[in-house]
Amino acid sequence: MKGGYGMAVKETKLVEGYHEMFGQPLHGDNALFERLTIQVFQAGLNWKMVVNKLPILQQAFANFAIEKVVQFDENEVQQIMMLPGMIHNVKKIRGTIQNAHAIQQLSQQDEGFEQFLSHYRQHTPLSHEAQLQIGTEVAKKLHQRGFTFTGPETTRVFLASIGTWPLMR
Repeated sequence: MKGGYGMAVKETKLVEGYHEMFGQPLHGDNALFERLTIQVFQAGLNWKMVVNKLPILQQAFANFAIEKVVQFDENEVQQIMMLPGMIHNVKKIRGTIQNAHAIQQLSQQDEGFEQFLSHYRQHTPLSHEAQLQIGTEVAKKLHQRGFTFTGPETTRVFLASIGTWPLMR
């Protein structure tokens, strides 16, 4: 394995930590932005691989500080593309910056991202079908507000990951 035993242990701890926090209620727009970004980058990839890249994503996106990411321009996009170990998908990188703008705009218009998402909180576990229905509804509203890479399935997994409804474990 590349990186040796120490790297494998670190990766395992990242995956275990993410698995433990998946589905737990998450608060704060920056934390929600981070989790959304994980889901955006996960689309089409193995979730464990993306979680193992979390330190690189944190470095690339200023620890998910929305007020910093909205200032990124094409220079930052190119610098992110050159980061060793980065997932080299320029559309997802630009999409993440766009999502930071959408979160900032949501906060400036009426409510923050967390408040917007709280309207969908459920208190009982949902069937997969009900989760898909909510994911589709929220994905449409996110798209209307300028978010990108937030299709129904990505949005459903994002909502589940932040504890929008209790998971059946």
